Amino acid sequence: MTTRIFPYSLRGLCPRILLPLVLVLGVAGSLSAADLDQLFLDLKGQQDPARAAQTEKEIWAEWMDSGDREINHKLATGALAMRMGRLDTALRLFNEVTELDPQFAEGWNKRATALYLDGQYDASLGAIRKTLKLEPRHFGALSGRAMIYLRQGRTRGAARTYERILEIYPTQPQAQERLEELEEALASPSV
Repeated sequence: MTTRIFPYSLRGLCPRILLPLVLVLGVAGSLSAADLDQLFLDLKGQQDPARAAQTEKEIWAEWMDSGDREINHKLATGALAMRMGRLDTALRLFNEVTELDPQFAEGWNKRATALYLDGQYDASLGAIRKTLKLEPRHFGALSGRAMIYLRQGRTRGAARTYERILEIYPTQPQAQERLEELEEALASPSV
């Protein structure tokens, strides 16, 4: 008999959906805090974008592992629900994750993402603040904050946030592109 770890069939899902699930279910984080710190040092010093992207994947694998199978299951199920547009289900699951382990930064980050997708920008910013309190180097949460700032017309705040991302992850291509665009906009007399 096959035991299903995940309550949905994964057959036929596109790789964009499967990769985060594999990171949650198949790559259990096992690094110490010192090892994670080393990954961030590697990321900051990396000149090769491809190698930096690999380091990014390793960091995400660590962030996605709470160390608790039940929480990881809820996080993965919520991520799938979010990708399927079932934001109410995703938010319920991410709320459960943050209640079960309020110190798990990725639970707050996923909650922030679902709130953002639901158009609840202020609530999303609150969850981002909690994420960053627990993991100040969370470039994913910072990216979410920058996107909300842009939606709110807070151009300078978005630019400062992209600068912070690049301090952590200098080869992050979207942050580089966005910061250049924002610097041009801020230099324009109309802003």
